[in-house]
Amino acid sequence: MQNFDRTFLLFRSYIGTCRRFKLEKFYFSGKISKNLPIS
Repeated sequence: MQNFDRTFLLFRSYIGTCRRFKLEKFYFSGKISKNLPIS
């Protein structure tokens, strides 16, 4: 059970990191495309 809990926590933090990275990438690409004259 302890092993499963640890794996679940790792998996959840991994999903959170991916989601945050995707949001940051989306935000930065949006800022860059807004700043550039050529979209």
